[in-house]
Amino acid sequence: MKGSDVAEKLKVGIVGLGAIGTVHAESFAATGQAELAAICDTDAAKLAAAGGKFGVAKRFADYRELLAEDLDAVAVCVGNALHREVAVAALEAGRHVLLEKPMAMNAAEAADIAAAAEKAGRTLQVAMCHRHAAEPQVVRKYVQAG
Repeated sequence: MKGSDVAEKLKVGIVGLGAIGTVHAESFAATGQAELAAICDTDAAKLAAAGGKFGVAKRFADYRELLAEDLDAVAVCVGNALHREVAVAALEAGRHVLLEKPMAMNAAEAADIAAAAEKAGRTLQVAMCHRHAAEPQVVRKYVQAG
């Protein structure tokens, strides 16, 4: 979806509020196109701090409770070893997923996540965020031009 094509704000949740989860929260808040509707972390202090900073009332210690909420998408920002578990659960719950890198611990786990996205008919994007920056796009154009 392109920003101009979005009729209303996407309701997003974040699972994992470490440094990268906080960056995602700040980015969602800055776009004006997303509503940070729910957050999740097992660390109560991080949950309270992020909830207060971003004005999020729906706060959970268990990602499964967050997935029960009415959300369009979920950013998965947990430890690498949990990427497969949380991403697959989010996809099975019908959520689009922005998954932090690395995608998984191994190729088999990555294949499981990709299969879950295909089965659910949901978008899965691995957070290779720099790919959309100007410099990589210029390089891409040169590569495509031969």
